[in-house]
Amino acid sequence: MAKRIRPASQKGYSSLSSRLLVPVLIAAGLLVTATIYTVINGELRLPFVGGAIFSFGEKAVASERRTAAAGTVEVYVAPRVIPAFTKITREHLSSNGVHSTMPVALKIFESRQLFRAKDQGALQRLLGRVLKRQKSASYAYDESDFLPVKTKPGPNAGIPPGMRGVWLDVSKVTGLADLRAGDRIDLVAAAASAKQATLDTGVLGNVTDTVMKARLAAAAGKASKTSLSSSWVVARGARVIAPMRRRPQPGAAAARGAGPMLDEIFLAMEPNDVVKLSQALAQKITLLAAPRSSQPTTDPVEIVDDVPEDASADLRKLLEGDQGAEGGLQMVEVIRGGVRETVTVPRTSSSEEKR
Repeated sequence: MAKRIRPASQKGYSSLSSRLLVPVLIAAGLLVTATIYTVINGELRLPFVGGAIFSFGEKAVASERRTAAAGTVEVYVAPRVIPAFTKITREHLSSNGVHSTMPVALKIFESRQLFRAKDQGALQRLLGRVLKRQKSASYAYDESDFLPVKTKPGPNAGIPPGMRGVWLDVSKVTGLADLRAGDRIDLVAAAASAKQATLDTGVLGNVTDTVMKARLAAAAGKASKTSLSSSWVVARGARVIAPMRRRPQPGAAAARGAGPMLDEIFLAMEPNDVVKLSQALAQKITLLAAPRSSQPTTDPVEIVDDVPEDASADLRKLLEGDQGAEGGLQMVEVIRGGVRETVTVPRTSSSEEKR
């Protein structure tokens, strides 16, 4: 007799599903709990193990939590790019509320004077310091990054002691737009002035000495043909403290959030050079920025001022004298036919005038 197969009852299937449902619900609950914990704390770590299953945030967060290897020291690093002349606060030492650190060799730590993480003394020395240059992300802070203690933040912090800072309109000087912080330049002025009036040479007609008359005529001709174009250095070795920035031009339009923009660059220069620069700008003289080489050198070549020679000096010396000496000519009065007139004659060694 054939054996009859009995079909499974629906009650059996429901019993199996109910037994599987409990583990699934438990697993789902654990997953949701782990997700919430990870979002709140930034990462989910395995118990008794130094690793993490999952984490949010930057690499600097994970580096701060890992155990430093033997022979290394955990030091503070910049979590992001920090501009020059910024005052270091706790925000510049952490990311997502966790200190940004990295391990470095003990030898490097000592030689570069880095700041040890989780060291209260190092933290106090670091907070409040002002950066002398831009700090790149993930680079360790060291003592050479900072200006002297008690330096106030801002562009003025970059002005070397004894120098003065000047915000200069880029449109007023050719060659400023592409300069970077730390570049050194010379500011060169140029002018093509109108010819100055020469000395009155009407007296030449009264000169009786032919040699003296020829000398005077040559000096007068030289003076009339000489160009008065000149160039000179307004500021030597000026330093770029902050590169070009753009801001609204002062005025009512700027207050309303409209109007033209002004491009400026911040320079440091000697106090006397500030005076010469302001004078050049007031006279609407052409100005040129001449950058110096960035390569190290102990023998820089300076720009020489090109001021034209005073061509009328010879003529002035003949007529008026020079440095306390009397001129080569003198004016005397003569009476001819009852008419008194003035005549120019060579000066004699005698001080007595001839009449």
